[in-house]
Amino acid sequence: MEGQLIKQDILRSIDFYLFKFGIKDQLPKFLAVGLLGVGVDCLSFFLILHFFTADILVAQVFSFMVAVTHNFILNKYWTFKKRGNKETASQYLKFFFVSSLALGLRTGVIAQCLKWEFPPFLSLLAGIGSGTSINFLGSREWAFSRRKGVGCPDTTNSDFLIWSFIFFLFLIRFVYAALIELSPEEAYYWNYAMHPALSYFDHPPMVAWVIRTGTLLFGNTEIGVRLGGIFLAMGSTYLIYFLGTMWFNKKSGLIAALLFQIIPIYFIYGFNVTPDIPLLFFWLLTLYYVSVAVQKDKSWAWFVAGGSLGCTMLSKYTGVMLIPSTFLFLVLNRPYRKWLLKKEPYIALLISLLVFSPVIVWNYHYYWASFIFQFSRRFSEHAAHPLLSFLEFFGSQMGVLFPPFFFGLLLVFVISFRLSIKAGGPKWQFSFLYSFPLLAIFTFYSFKSEVKVNWTLPAYLSLLSAVYPGYRHVRLKAKRKLRAVIQGTTRVSVCLLPVIFLMFLYHLSIGIPSIPAFPKLGGWEELEKAVGNEETAMSNQTGKDPFLIGDSKYFIPAELAFYMDDPYDTFSSYLLGGKGMAFKYWTDKKSLKNRDALVVSKRFPNLSLLKKYFSRVDKRIKQIVIARQGQIIRYFYLARCYSYSGQK
Repeated sequence: MEGQLIKQDILRSIDFYLFKFGIKDQLPKFLAVGLLGVGVDCLSFFLILHFFTADILVAQVFSFMVAVTHNFILNKYWTFKKRGNKETASQYLKFFFVSSLALGLRTGVIAQCLKWEFPPFLSLLAGIGSGTSINFLGSREWAFSRRKGVGCPDTTNSDFLIWSFIFFLFLIRFVYAALIELSPEEAYYWNYAMHPALSYFDHPPMVAWVIRTGTLLFGNTEIGVRLGGIFLAMGSTYLIYFLGTMWFNKKSGLIAALLFQIIPIYFIYGFNVTPDIPLLFFWLLTLYYVSVAVQKDKSWAWFVAGGSLGCTMLSKYTGVMLIPSTFLFLVLNRPYRKWLLKKEPYIALLISLLVFSPVIVWNYHYYWASFIFQFSRRFSEHAAHPLLSFLEFFGSQMGVLFPPFFFGLLLVFVISFRLSIKAGGPKWQFSFLYSFPLLAIFTFYSFKSEVKVNWTLPAYLSLLSAVYPGYRHVRLKAKRKLRAVIQGTTRVSVCLLPVIFLMFLYHLSIGIPSIPAFPKLGGWEELEKAVGNEETAMSNQTGKDPFLIGDSKYFIPAELAFYMDDPYDTFSSYLLGGKGMAFKYWTDKKSLKNRDALVVSKRFPNLSLLKKYFSRVDKRIKQIVIARQGQIIRYFYLARCYSYSGQK
């Protein structure tokens, strides 16, 4: 009897949660509507294609809109009819937005499954399952939500909805990371990982370790190269949430985490694996443990912060700017000033130098080559037009941060400065002082030379934590119309950017007809096949395997090394008297003497130059055409060269 009662209680609990999450009543209806919507989509596509336009892309866009409208009406008045019938236009826009995100994920999943050679039917099922789950969750918890005042994810009070949205962006990165070919920079850093060293010519070694970890799990594939960076980007999201919560409040942390995911430059660098990815993670980790040390008076946290600082500098030399920021933060805060008289911060500094020591050892061995390249050369440059150079820097920052967010962060920077002086609160000083030194240096440098868009990435992190408090500060003084403009712009931005990201990733991986492809991104697999065929033919001709020379500093040799899966027999233009970047330190000219080579260049090769390094050069140059969606995006040229001499 008692066992039956327990069984009934379990069944009632299961039944309760099935209804609570809509699995028993709403999900079957939602699936039925979706299945019917597929039929509407197909029929609309056929009719539009037959009667209105022959352009498949245009037809599928309009058929998708017809199907979304059909699904919206049935879901509103049948699936979620108990959730109210007001705000139809707003609900439709939300439903359309959710459907677009689900379609983007579904397309990526199907394409990836097909790439992994899954049967088409299973690929379709996987895509439908992923898209349906996103669509149902977004429709139930947001588009048709009964909660009043729920806007876009950045203004809702639902932690679950915000974190679900962030996790969706993580899934998007993961799915498309395996579809899109490596950028030249990513392939270059993969070559780092294939040539283990204490450090490298143009960057410290952390990015190589991150890539190596991913390739040990997934092999030398695109997802293997990017995996570590994707998880570090997600870890950075949690760290910035904790920082916002510690210094301000929970909502500030949530908004900071969301902004970190959707601001374009952070989204892109959370997808591509570069030294900036570990830099951001360890920068935030250092800030977190400094915060623990000063807020909770924990001496041990300084030692962890020191190790994190060392890892930050192992990621990129920019990490050294945490030292002056921390010093100013301690000096200007009376309660925290006591740490300047204690040993822990100084021990932390020694720990950071110990962690960073491999880079120092490498530089000592190679006559400080990396330090000279990064600092001496850059700061000796002078712009022809300083004001124009600064305006280019300002415009590029505005573009990559997205104008509304750029001006918002600029406003938060000013507010943090004013309140740091006026109120003297440590939270505003934290926000300002971990941003100002780095921004000041690169702003000053922008009058002298070009500042790349990613150099300032860490400078905005502490400002993100203060975005919501800064908004509240402005709201108290702003007029109603200004508040409405700020809220409306933020909502539109948060909804628009993920759709743009999906279109961008789709274009990189699959391609959108009539839109030009990015010349440097893609086409490397086609080049690998052509080079492989030429390499085989040359080997059959001579009976010896030739090595490869990519005639550029690192773009061509890095991509060839990855896609030919031959990082130890692929070299840069350093062998032809050019600059080789890190390839210079992996190249032993003596070991290549008298060997044949296949030279790959993006311009018609300079035969006179090649003859100075080889005993014979074949005059028959093979041209390789790289096309996307029927459009030629670039050419490559292959030259057979015999008996490398190593001398000009």
